[in-house]
Amino acid sequence: MPKASSTRYLAFLRGINLGGRTVTMAALRDVFAALGFEQVKTLIASGNVSFYAPPTDPKKLATTIAPALEKHFGFRVGTIVRSARSLEELVASRPFGRVRVTPATRLWITLFSDGETAGLKGGSKEPALHKNMRIITSTRSEVLCVITADERFGGPEAMKILERRFGKNITTRTWNTIERLLAL
Repeated sequence: MPKASSTRYLAFLRGINLGGRTVTMAALRDVFAALGFEQVKTLIASGNVSFYAPPTDPKKLATTIAPALEKHFGFRVGTIVRSARSLEELVASRPFGRVRVTPATRLWITLFSDGETAGLKGGSKEPALHKNMRIITSTRSEVLCVITADERFGGPEAMKILERRFGKNITTRTWNTIERLLAL
C-alpha cells in the first residue's frame, strides 16, 4: 500500500526493446524501486510503468528517472511522466467517443516530453497529417490521432509522420495501452 501522501504516476519510456536495446521488465521495476518509488508495475515490454511517489511535477520525476535508466542500462531512454489523474481525466472525456472504429482503426495518443504540443493549442485540430491519419484533439501535452491502417500505411509510417511533425521528444501509445495501464 502506498503512503497516504503518495501520488500515482505513469512513466512512458521511448526506445526500449528496439534495435537491440533489451530491457527486462523486472530490471525496469528494480530501477524505479531503487529510486524510492512504491508499487512499481510495468505493462507490456514497451516501457510503460505505473508507480507511486510524493506529489511533485511530473517533469521533475522524468529528470530523475532518465539518468538512472541511462546509468543502469547504458543508453539514453526518453522518459515522459504523467500523473495518473491527468490521464484518467483525459480518458473520462471520451476523446474518441465519436470515432467509428473498424478493424483497420487505430486510436493513438502521442505524449510530449516538454509538455507542449508543438504549435497546437489544447483542443485544436489541424488538417489531416496523411490521408489515413488525422488528429482528433489535443491537450497542452498530448495529441490524439486516428489512423486507418491498410496494406500501404500502418504503424511505422504513422510514427515517421508524427516525428516529422512534432520532433523526437515524443512517445506514442495505443489508447488501449493507456486504459490498461490505468487499470493496473
